[in-house]
Amino acid sequence: PQGQRRRERMHAAARIEELRCRLGLDALDRRFGLYSTWMRQRLAIARALLPQPAVLLMDEPIRSLDPLATAALYRVIRSTQAGCTIVLATHSLAEAEALCDRVAILHRGRLLAWGTVSELRRGGEATTLPALFERIVTQEAGV
Repeated sequence: PQGQRRRERMHAAARIEELRCRLGLDALDRRFGLYSTWMRQRLAIARALLPQPAVLLMDEPIRSLDPLATAALYRVIRSTQAGCTIVLATHSLAEAEALCDRVAILHRGRLLAWGTVSELRRGGEATTLPALFERIVTQEAGV
């Protein structure tokens, strides 16, 4: 038992170091509330990834981030996808198009469409996700 606990602690320390490096968490000597929004986002992501989850839910992850922090977060999300399914809830269709393999279009609490962007493009002339969203929502409304 004691040897097992030691191995678990060593594994946890190695995982923490891996995430610290991947997420650029250099200065970890302050209280959470004293960090910038981007640093808090990174800390929250590190905490969520620490146990190596099979599924990770991210709700509006770029909210309040500047363009550089957004680009950095996108890199983290893309590098995390191996072995982890990420469910991304966002109002940013550009973000969904940039990051997602599959997209679910929800409107007023109803699932209207699901699939890859290529699959959703079939049967219409819409080329961007915002155009697809508009086409699908207006078709559902009968407009």
